[in-house]
Amino acid sequence: MIQNLPKLLFYCFLLAWNSVIAQETGFDKVGTTSFQFLKVIPNARVAAMGDASTSLVMGSDAVFFNPAIFDSHRKFGFTSSQLNWFQDTKVSSISMSWNQNIYGVFSMHILSVNIGEIEETSVDYLFRDEDGNYNPGTTGESFNPSSVSYGLSYLRELTDKFTFGIGIKNATEDLIYKKQSVIIYDAGLLYNTGFKTLKIGTRLNNFGREVIFIDKSYPLPQSLRIGLSGSFWGIKDGIIGTSNYHGLLFSADLSQTRDHSQQQHLGLEYTFREMIYLRFGRKSNFDMEEYTFGFGVVFKNISVNYAMNDFGNDLGNVSRISIGIIK
Repeated sequence: MIQNLPKLLFYCFLLAWNSVIAQETGFDKVGTTSFQFLKVIPNARVAAMGDASTSLVMGSDAVFFNPAIFDSHRKFGFTSSQLNWFQDTKVSSISMSWNQNIYGVFSMHILSVNIGEIEETSVDYLFRDEDGNYNPGTTGESFNPSSVSYGLSYLRELTDKFTFGIGIKNATEDLIYKKQSVIIYDAGLLYNTGFKTLKIGTRLNNFGREVIFIDKSYPLPQSLRIGLSGSFWGIKDGIIGTSNYHGLLFSADLSQTRDHSQQQHLGLEYTFREMIYLRFGRKSNFDMEEYTFGFGVVFKNISVNYAMNDFGNDLGNVSRISIGIIK
């Protein structure tokens, strides 16, 4: 039964892919899904590589992408990330993973969005006083909308080639006037081809029921991806060759989302002695984003990563920083 399980899981993902493709209507349904904050990338390494993360083995922040890609050769992982989003919005995340050997890998995460303080306005307060001073409707009160997601995930090596991961999370959007929570599921599969360092991954994110705001329901930002990654050059098992000092990793994804036509992700990561990292990425068929950049430094068990995404002249650049510990 265990031997047939990887095939069964693969066919399930293939069926899910066909289901998402069948939802194509010939135009992009932008703005038709709820809980958009779940689409924001908190991790600097992934962001710098164009979000090509489906088969990219990493630390504890794998829970935000594919729960099957945590480095199972490690015992423990911790990552904290900070993102300066648009309009002074702050996105923060924390993740931790524990490898329990034959029992698998257990992980937890928290993702929060701090929109900040917003002044309350009302048409009832629109007036001009006797001195000619105009009040634009401010009531003197303020409010703080917020979004948060927290959850658990589990990873298990099914065979020496197949790894499966599944996650569950609770997401909440507090819009002050209306607040909604929903249980969401993620699942992923990683296949080690056995050829050098080549890996293939697939993942299903944000699967769950529709969310009702006021009197209308909205679907979650569900997405399905397939990805390929490997090392062109590496300390060992490079596809093209090996080097004692230099490494070049590539990662590529195809993504099908509920509210957009198919999108492509490509990332490259150069490393010198596995201590200094330079990263580049490209995102295709996106409204604003295209090129991404970043770098990272690893000292002993601590990593520090930075990423910059260009959103054009209107929105400007977005910066991310991540600090991780892995043992």
